[in-house]
Amino acid sequence: MPIEKQIRYFIEHYGVSHENWDPNFRGGVQSGGCYRELKDQGLIDDKTITVMWNTDGANPHKKSKKAFWPFMAVINEAKYKLQRAFIILLSLYYGHKKPPMHPFMDWIMSEWARLEREGIFFKDVKYKVRVVIISTDTVARPLVRNTTQFNGEYGCDFCLHPGQRVGKGRGTVRVYPEITACPFKMRSMKQHLHDLEIVKETRKPVHGILGSTPLADLPGFDFIKAFVPEYMHSCCQGVFKQIIQLLTDSKYAKKSWSIRRKIGIANLRLSNVKPCYEITRVMGVLDDISNWKASMFKSFALFFYTILEDLLPVEYFQHFVKLSYGMFILLQERISIEEIKKVGFLFIDFVKEMERLYGIEHIGINVHFLTHLSQSVLDWGCLWATSTFIPEWFNGELGTYFNGTQSVADQMAQNFLINHVVKDEAQKLLAEHSLPPAVSTMLIDLLHLPSIRNIRQGLITNDDEVELLGSSITRKNSEDPYPVCAVDFSGSDCFLNLRNARLIAAKTLTAVRNVLYLSYQRVDDWI
Repeated sequence: MPIEKQIRYFIEHYGVSHENWDPNFRGGVQSGGCYRELKDQGLIDDKTITVMWNTDGANPHKKSKKAFWPFMAVINEAKYKLQRAFIILLSLYYGHKKPPMHPFMDWIMSEWARLEREGIFFKDVKYKVRVVIISTDTVARPLVRNTTQFNGEYGCDFCLHPGQRVGKGRGTVRVYPEITACPFKMRSMKQHLHDLEIVKETRKPVHGILGSTPLADLPGFDFIKAFVPEYMHSCCQGVFKQIIQLLTDSKYAKKSWSIRRKIGIANLRLSNVKPCYEITRVMGVLDDISNWKASMFKSFALFFYTILEDLLPVEYFQHFVKLSYGMFILLQERISIEEIKKVGFLFIDFVKEMERLYGIEHIGINVHFLTHLSQSVLDWGCLWATSTFIPEWFNGELGTYFNGTQSVADQMAQNFLINHVVKDEAQKLLAEHSLPPAVSTMLIDLLHLPSIRNIRQGLITNDDEVELLGSSITRKNSEDPYPVCAVDFSGSDCFLNLRNARLIAAKTLTAVRNVLYLSYQRVDDWI
């Protein structure tokens, strides 16, 4: 794919803007400690575009084993909504198997190294480009790094925890229990290069390293620090899903933590909860979590989990509250370093308690990754800034860029480039002109543009009591007879309606959590 042309197009239409962050707080990628170090070294300046790389497979056909693997880049200096609107497609693989990483990435490495070396000129101004983050799921990460999978020895991509094999059912699993007495060292470039030399001499894995990686072709790139334990797969589809399965699966019905016999009550409560405005997906029932999306697991863990309060034993509920509280802190738009460090201790305590409450066989790699989340936030900003929600959405978009089964990759690439140009022109047309409804609908549906909605405003009128102002929108799911209420507002920070200290509706998740945790212990009491 024409990488340089895509970046020049972004500069021409959107420009490059850098934010100044208080060093005592973390937010977007530009607030991260590693980003600041690169700026102090002179590797990043006001004319530098930094990106986050991602690759992951997706199956475009229901009855075929063929999958496509896009290698993409998200621009860190763009606003969050613009990141989703403008994704750089570096290369695209389509086939029966996982892509061979060296052939798949060699051209990307050579082209990107050239761009980092020569820069991109636009209107006589030289812009530098640099990759700083690689965010992939737990399956794709070892492929890119050329290391062992999570179920192999030294399967953690961030520390030298070897893991251990324990029995589970009729087989065994690799677990990563937390050890306080002698914590394992974090991985580093110096240690990786030293182990790689031993691997080349002995031709045997060392600390999970199998061989060289194409990432080494980028001069001066610290690809050890660049990887992050992104939370969409490790938490939403990992730990959150795992715990909900433990609570609701029939095979654990006789366990002390199971709510299987009370699942009807839980489903009824779940259907009656009125979520905040930002939760746009209607929740499914707990009997069918195999069809839940990552955002649904996140919504349950951050908001809906209160339905479990008197269904779970107290210690199990408080254990889940720790997870919910810690994730909420790390997902805020702005967090102090002090809070981040507290969450680090909280998650270590959570992993230890999970081993005691549920058994060591459930301390898999995703649970272990919780202990690395705080350091990732310190290095590269809040969890939302390095998540794969945008790349996963883009995979779904690519799946709509072809017809039939012939020349799938060619169709995707061509339609992607055409869509980039046409989408900008269409948005300007919709914003500047009053088009017939049929034309507007056609453009929105064809180019997957955000829908135009009229939003009524509300104002907070009382400091002591918070009132819900504005008009509510009721949306129904065809599979769920219970309506879910959402509220549209603009121009205000929060809108709550409180009845007996129970949350009814809210504008922001921040307001939700601030109210919700008035009845729970502070994190200081846990650590």
